[in-house]
Amino acid sequence: MADLDRTQDGPEPPAERRVDAFLHTLEMTEDATLVRAPLSTIEPRRADTDAARKAGALLAVPRSNGVRLEEVLGEGGMGVVYLAEQESLGRKVAVKQVRAESRSATTTTRLLQEAWVIGQLEHPNILPVYDIATSDEGDPLIVLKRIEGVEWGQLMHDAATVKRRFRAPDLLEWNLDVMTRVCDAVHFAHSRGFIHRDLKPENVLIGELGEVYVADWGIAVSTREDQRVVPLARDAKEIAGTPAYMAPEMLGGEVSRISEKTDVYLLGAVLYEVLGGEPPHQGKDLRAMITSILMDVAELPDSVPAALRAITLRALEVDPDARFESPLQLRLALEGYLRHRGSEQLGARALERLAQLEASLARAAAGDPEHDAQALHGLVSECRFGFREALSQWPENASARRGLERTLTLVVEHSAREGNPKAARAYLSELDSPSAELTALVVAAEKEHAAREGRLAQLEKHHDQRTGMRTRTLFAVVLGTLWTLTPVVGGEWLAPALGYDMESFAPLYIVPTFCLFLVLGLGYWARESMMATPLNRRFFASIVALLAMQPWLLHLAQVQQLSLSATFSFLFAYWAALACMASISLDVQLFPMVVGYGVASGLSLHYPHANLRIMAVANFVFMLTLLRMGLPVLREDHERRLAERRSRVPPP
Repeated sequence: MADLDRTQDGPEPPAERRVDAFLHTLEMTEDATLVRAPLSTIEPRRADTDAARKAGALLAVPRSNGVRLEEVLGEGGMGVVYLAEQESLGRKVAVKQVRAESRSATTTTRLLQEAWVIGQLEHPNILPVYDIATSDEGDPLIVLKRIEGVEWGQLMHDAATVKRRFRAPDLLEWNLDVMTRVCDAVHFAHSRGFIHRDLKPENVLIGELGEVYVADWGIAVSTREDQRVVPLARDAKEIAGTPAYMAPEMLGGEVSRISEKTDVYLLGAVLYEVLGGEPPHQGKDLRAMITSILMDVAELPDSVPAALRAITLRALEVDPDARFESPLQLRLALEGYLRHRGSEQLGARALERLAQLEASLARAAAGDPEHDAQALHGLVSECRFGFREALSQWPENASARRGLERTLTLVVEHSAREGNPKAARAYLSELDSPSAELTALVVAAEKEHAAREGRLAQLEKHHDQRTGMRTRTLFAVVLGTLWTLTPVVGGEWLAPALGYDMESFAPLYIVPTFCLFLVLGLGYWARESMMATPLNRRFFASIVALLAMQPWLLHLAQVQQLSLSATFSFLFAYWAALACMASISLDVQLFPMVVGYGVASGLSLHYPHANLRIMAVANFVFMLTLLRMGLPVLREDHERRLAERRSRVPPP
């Protein structure tokens, strides 16, 4: 609310001048009612002259009483309501008459005016009038339908009673249903040319079966010239109504601004009390009360749904042109809210989960060790489901749509930061209009992920034993076969035929040298495969190093004057050592070679005459070890190639 206090140095604000101007027009009784009894009705001071003439004519004619008064049901400012029996029909009715101490031509006319208004409003939600009778003293008696119920205000915030009496588990929904029926009644009255001017919970009666009746039309005015028995709205220039609910134009003025939208404001004031628990206008003194009426109302509690808040505040606009066009439009807005309330509730619960999600994401971004990734994904799912379900029930639910967009934006940002661009892209696709910044973030994450995946794929390829396995197996078969046959065929048969004795080192130089050039030739032929991965390169380098170092070792043995049998033992140990290093650095499956050459080294010491055969067996183990490693991969590769060929064959 604007600050209306006077400033010491500057001019008086226009709003405060408006309040001061109104304060000067008040009389003492109005002053007291506004502050001390804001829930009491301020009645206008003048009665319509046509109504007074009609009242005089009516009361001048003797009328049958026909009712027998019983106990008092209630009392108001000028009237009292009795329980009575309508003797002609033998039914219970309510009878309203002017208090004895308040009787005057004015109060009598007002009582009759209320009856004449109600008599023209036959509506299921307007308390019906049955007849106008006279007492023995000649005072008018208004015969009304007896309502066995209570004022709406007594039930408005009593959920237990409402549930017990009307089987209504949702108090807000019940109140809004009552509100829509009140709107119906008031709209009907407007269609007949009447403005109530005193709508409040006290003037709405709830029957035993939940019936709703708008009562107390005592200060109603007419918008039609042909209804001059009731004051015209254009002449309503005095303050009238209940201060706690009063519209600004009801404070009066030189020109009447009372219209159907005055009742719209009053309906909004009642709705405000339904939602906020108290009427919209309060003030500790007269200035505060007038300021509240003229300027603004207090904020509704945060728990009030946004849609209902908007409906209420629109009805309570200070400017009548900004209010709902009619009670019907207000009713339609409330019915629309009731239809979409399930969506609103789903959206509200999802918003609570969204707040938890934001807190969880903040902890994750801060590196909180207690951050639970699984719980975070659960919150994301709950938010998405809640907002989507709310939108499925009501596609125009703006709050749910904003919540869904916020959820998706948060999870896109989180997924991109966490290196999961696939999820980020999937969530981004769910946004109707993603921002350029968010799209750029996902694109950058995808590029970074692609680069990382490329590096990982390259690394995996470098360590993939299947790459070059066919070439390595070919090496194993060629070298293994050559090394297995050479000691027996070359050493025992071919060397003696060429004139070498069994103690000659020459054959031991020839074989590794020949194999070295053979390996180099095969390596060049299969260079693309053998150079493809570090494993293949290390394998090839190990074979070349083994063959290249062997002549050097033989030379050292000759220089040290080692015997040929001792040299064989030394070579077996050398090959066992190389095989051991290869099994550690390349593949543990090479370990059988370590065993083979290690055993060969030991056997060579005890059976030197069988060194060539021992070498043949050890080399055969070498070949079998490499074949055992390569055959499963070769078999899998063969089956894959067969499957590819079959897939290319067209069906018959």
